[in-house]
Amino acid sequence: MIKLPSTLSSENGAITIVYAIIFPALLAMVALALDGALMINRKARLADASSEAILAISAVDNRLVDSVAIDNNKQIAKDFVNYYLPNNQAEQLKVVVTSFDRTIEKGYIDYKIAISATLPTLLPLGHLGFSAFDRSVTVGNFDNNSGNARKFVTVISDPADYVFVVDFSDSMNSSYIDQGRVTTRLAMLKQVVREVISGNKNPDSQFAIVPFDIGVPFRIKDSVNTTSSYANKENEGGGELVGCSALYVPKPQYAPDKIDYNFWANKNISQKQYPLFNNSKNSIFYNLDRGRYFYYRFIVGKALNEDMGDLEDRGWCTLNSSAAAPMGLYTHSCEAQSAESIFTPANKLKIEEQYDNVTALLDTMRAAPTEERSSIANSLTIDYASTLKYDNLFGTEAIQEFIQPWAPNMYEYRAFTGMCQSATPLRTVSPRLSQSQAEEQMAATFTSARAQAFLIPLTTSSEEKTRLISDFAGMSAGGGTDSTIGLLRSVPVVAAGTNPKKVIIVISDGEDEIDPAIVADQFHSRGMCDVIKAGLKDEGLFASGKTGVVANTVEIHYVSINDNNNESRMAFWGKYCARGDDTTDQKQYTHTATNYSSLIETLVSIIGVETGFYIQDSQNGVDFPVTESEENVPLS
Repeated sequence: MIKLPSTLSSENGAITIVYAIIFPALLAMVALALDGALMINRKARLADASSEAILAISAVDNRLVDSVAIDNNKQIAKDFVNYYLPNNQAEQLKVVVTSFDRTIEKGYIDYKIAISATLPTLLPLGHLGFSAFDRSVTVGNFDNNSGNARKFVTVISDPADYVFVVDFSDSMNSSYIDQGRVTTRLAMLKQVVREVISGNKNPDSQFAIVPFDIGVPFRIKDSVNTTSSYANKENEGGGELVGCSALYVPKPQYAPDKIDYNFWANKNISQKQYPLFNNSKNSIFYNLDRGRYFYYRFIVGKALNEDMGDLEDRGWCTLNSSAAAPMGLYTHSCEAQSAESIFTPANKLKIEEQYDNVTALLDTMRAAPTEERSSIANSLTIDYASTLKYDNLFGTEAIQEFIQPWAPNMYEYRAFTGMCQSATPLRTVSPRLSQSQAEEQMAATFTSARAQAFLIPLTTSSEEKTRLISDFAGMSAGGGTDSTIGLLRSVPVVAAGTNPKKVIIVISDGEDEIDPAIVADQFHSRGMCDVIKAGLKDEGLFASGKTGVVANTVEIHYVSINDNNNESRMAFWGKYCARGDDTTDQKQYTHTATNYSSLIETLVSIIGVETGFYIQDSQNGVDFPVTESEENVPLS
């Protein structure tokens, strides 16, 4: 056998040879990966810089009228690029400004900025023949919808009283994608309302918010019932009381002198089991007593970390030695305010006189789920003709108010469970949430209770306007939809304003519930909106103090932010309400705005503001004659 020379048979260095062959390819791959990721990051940063810069340029709004204006815009862009890309040199900046003389017709100016930056790479191997980047790479904000802004410019509009009647039903929490961002309808609305109100330049204009679900929630300080037992009160733990309201005139059986709505709102009423007072007097008192015991033991006591003995020491609860249904007493009788006890002579008489009316009311509210009559103001309880009389519609006497207990949403705690669900955390017993869990969750927030949605009356100062924006931003939605209850409740709010121009803006994302839709048909077909407009212009109502001023202009707008089943809804509002003052005035005040840009354009057209916001490439300069000014400048 012939042996090979040792140098040929040796395996030493074999890996080195392979590595030497593949090393350039590996290095090129690493360089491409690192610099590719870096360029993607820089491109994203440049897009952010261009968006921020163009919004700042639109705020300055100098329109490149001279060299000073051009230099100012260059410096603004340079500052933002240097902030987002520190220690990097962008070699050129291209600014394209488009302007339109449509203040009256459209009232906006579009701005666009295009930025390209040549930046160094980490591993510049391209010039050596490798498949990698060269010494520098140029990135820009092209084709990513950044660097566009629309500036609305209006003359200072006449001062007006603006009332936003806003849908706060649970569907407003629905998610959707707007300009690539996941948001909710309510979040979009909050952002737009903030910008529109902030952008209104007339210091005399006033703004109000009337949120509605099934009812209109309110804070106690804004109660119109000044003689109520809850005026200037807190709950037993120091948290806020949460109010619920509806403006309507009930039929005689359900009138306030027949039903004290606030008294009954926190009572445990079994109208099916005990429909008539005289047949089950003691059992009814036992049931009412039991409901108040549950509230104090499982909500108040848990919140304060106190047991029944502690509550007895406070004087809030009394141990009953002869507790039993036949005696009309539960184990304890509880009420922090002795005047509110069901056992005072006045309240025992009230229960005796009103109980049958209350059970009749609850029969209308707790009918088949398909009927959805969950409001005290429903198709069986409303006196439509009386509600539309001036004295009732423009005053506060027809506003029914009650306190919605800070407790689980169940009959043991709340008589009117379906109303103002947006105002408190909604804890409903279900297979996923036991009653004890619901009670614990409500007790946990009892001492810090605060309305999650509430009516805000017309602002009277810049400070109040700022507070309105802040309060509105913190609100939550929940419950069903009843647009009529919101519109009616807004009437005395807008009537209290002192500007001769009145504007009510109803904003909703869908259809009313079944029974509220019946109520809406009845009110609208009876000319509700015409009555509102005429009343705001009536000299007699002003003379009687029902309105703050005689209006010369009244507009009611309807804005849909959901285009599902939109055609019939818009036709309904356009026919009865959101239109000109009479049959000869064909102007329509119905609007569809399903995203941020269309909604802000809609509200700007109604209110008149000066503000700027982002738009997409497809929106910038489309369908309009443009005047352009381009500048390429070094950003050194």
